[in-house]
Parts: sequence; structure tokens; C-alpha cells
Amino acid sequence: VDAGWIGIVDENHGFIQPRFSHNFSNSIRTQIFDDKSIFFKVINQNTKLVNNNFEFPDFYNFNDEQAANYLAATNYQIPNSCFVVPIHSQEKSIGVLALEMYGDENSFNAEDESIIQSLLQQVELAISKADLYKKSEIQTERLSILSDIAKSISSTLIWDTLQETLLINLQKLVEYDTATLWVKENRNLKIVATNGFNDLENREGIIVQIEDSTLFSEMFETKKPVVISDKRKIPLFPIDLE
Repeated sequence: VDAGWIGIVDENHGFIQPRFSHNFSNSIRTQIFDDKSIFFKVINQNTKLVNNNFEFPDFYNFNDEQAANYLAATNYQIPNSCFVVPIHSQEKSIGVLALEMYGDENSFNAEDESIIQSLLQQVELAISKADLYKKSEIQTERLSILSDIAKSISSTLIWDTLQETLLINLQKLVEYDTATLWVKENRNLKIVATNGFNDLENREGIIVQIEDSTLFSEMFETKKPVVISDKRKIPLFPIDLE
């Protein structure tokens, strides 16, 4: 293998960007490959790709600017053979491994493919173990925060104090932009605390009838939490809290 790089998928923006490389200049890490590139094809089809006689840059589906930048990163060595394979974590493609050879006399054979696949399996196993360890750490941290919140609640018997601190403490456990704490009074709900709102409007004291809100009615009928992905699409609130 003459050169190679590992790229990570940016799911939010839909591109692959090299993060680690061998025999490339650092400029390779500034390049971005969109869904038109051959590297994204490997991700989308979830399969390896081996080509021992291709035309650069047509096979990679690069435009002129991408081709010039890529060649600069290879120190103007033109790849002739490539081995591109997706990298997985928990059955999800998170990136690609791209290996290249220069010169017409070099090519990837069956033995090369077997060795690379074996090494890649070890890499994916290490990634999987690291992910599990990270999730375990996050879970332990959340349990610790939850325990602290429970201790705080049990040690505070003054309801007004709980109202002021509950949403702030909850943010340590669950990330949110804004939050409101409602208290049931007969068939009504009243906002007693808020957090995260940037405007000067005071929402505390707002009262709504439970039957006027599809959201609140459903929660009290089913006694289960309700998750809405986008409340703008479903009129669940009788008033606009924003």
C-alpha cells in the first residue's frame, strides 16, 4: 500500500472528511467528500470496493478543484489502484478506509483483501468496545447525578425551594433548551417555574385547563410521558409559550 486515509461521516452535513492519513500531506484532512464521491457510494451500499485499474479523477467522481487538491495531498502521485471499505460501529457505517497504490504494476490481490478485512474487523471490535465503555461511563455519571438530585429533593422540605431548583438540577441530567414546571390545581395546570427562556416575558402563573390541551389530557389519561418530535406540527398547546 502506497498511501491511505480514514474518513469519518458527518451525518449532520452529509459528507466524509479524512481524519487520519498515511503518506498524504496534512491538507488531505481539510478536504470534504460529498455524496457524489465514490467514498459515499461505499457507505450507502455498505460494501467494499476494489479497483486495480481506474482513471483518476473520473472514478472518484471529483471535480477539477477536488482533483487538484487531492493530487496536492498525494504529492502529485496519481493513484491507479484503490481499496475502499466502510468502517462500522454497532452495525452502522461511521466512516471509510481508503487505501491506494501508485503505478500500473501495483494492484490489490485476494491476499491483500483478506488481510485488510481481518485488520478492519479488529478495528471495528475496538471501536465497539470503546463505545460500550463510553456508554457505561455516561450511564454511571447520570446515575450519580440522579442520586444527587434525589438527595437534594429528600433533604428539602420547602416546596418553593424545590420549584426553584428542580429544573436547574434536571438540566444536569437531560439536555434541553427551555423547560417549564407545571403544578396541577383541580382541573387546571399552572406554571410555577421556568428555565432557559431568553426573553423578558414572565411565564410563571400561566394557567390552562387540562381538557383544553391534547398533550396534558393524554398524559393524565394514560399516566405516561408523551414525546413530540416537533410540536409546531401538532397543536397540543392551547397557548404559545415561546
